Amino acid sequence: MSRSADNRGNMNTPIKTSAADKKPGFRVLVTSIGNKVPLLSAVRNALIRFTATGELIGGDSDPGCTGRYFVDRFMELPKDEDLKPELFIALCREADIDAVIPTRDAELPFFSRNRQFFSRAGIALLVADLGAVETCLDKLEFSNRLQQLGFAQVIPSSTGIHDIKATALVVKERFGTGSRTQRLNISANEALDFASTLIKPIFQPFIAGREYSVDLYLDRAGRLLGAVSRSRDKIVSGEAQISTTTEAPELEKVCADIAGKLRLTGHILFQAIIDKQRRIHIVECNCRFGGASTLSLTAGLESLLWFFSEACDRPPEQFPFSKSDRPLRQVRHPADLILEPFPLAGEDANE
Repeated sequence: MSRSADNRGNMNTPIKTSAADKKPGFRVLVTSIGNKVPLLSAVRNALIRFTATGELIGGDSDPGCTGRYFVDRFMELPKDEDLKPELFIALCREADIDAVIPTRDAELPFFSRNRQFFSRAGIALLVADLGAVETCLDKLEFSNRLQQLGFAQVIPSSTGIHDIKATALVVKERFGTGSRTQRLNISANEALDFASTLIKPIFQPFIAGREYSVDLYLDRAGRLLGAVSRSRDKIVSGEAQISTTTEAPELEKVCADIAGKLRLTGHILFQAIIDKQRRIHIVECNCRFGGASTLSLTAGLESLLWFFSEACDRPPEQFPFSKSDRPLRQVRHPADLILEPFPLAGEDANE
């Protein structure tokens, strides 16, 4: 029995909900919205293209988050330690949610583990199977698994520094993301010093080259519907502030092959390096949208429309993949929103 099935056996199985049981319209909840305004805008634009009766709902455990100003409706969600499928589904049913888009690594296992439970409640989730999610969240397991599958392009990883035969090293946390928990191009002594400040450090060889991201979408059957590559031209705190779409068919094929072997579905994001000899080095894989994935959406990757279609049991091919015939560059920058204020949670409207 799978872990998901075992987990479901401990729950009160909800009655299957159909679209006819819900109010008219298509309501999408984006979780952990924080300040992910570009992604929210992309979801809104996709909803407008998909249906005239769509509603964008944003959720976060912080009622004062920036993203709440960019959705039709805001939901305060439980913190990670308080996440329970029964509670979350009850919140979704109260708001007539049809589909949920998780956006943060830490919440992916919760949704993946309970995907069938949500499905029985008539709620679609944009998340891959639990085994695939856990493999991608564990950088050591991801590296080892791909090596076992014969993908020599993956960067080797180890918990032991002496297993890495390189003079320049990378040290990072085995789990989690963020540039503050990694150091690049450092000596063995420097790597050991920094590793002592981490919780579960792993070591990798440092690879010099140009960084790329590949966004792709695989449907429920594991079929690749489209892929877009983009160079990471300027990186700040681990995210591409300037990014440019590019033609990289060999890189896209490697990423698609890996996704297929890992049985990934939905929107997937790969990070890679191409060195001066044009050799591909796979860094990691995320089972969610990245900060600059909106560039790939603009370039023709219809991930959101494909997900909406599958959520409504429609063929995603009704929105064919048509990549932009010219390169596009994305420059991420802060912007201001001016509006009349309204009270936030905990504020007195009369103050």
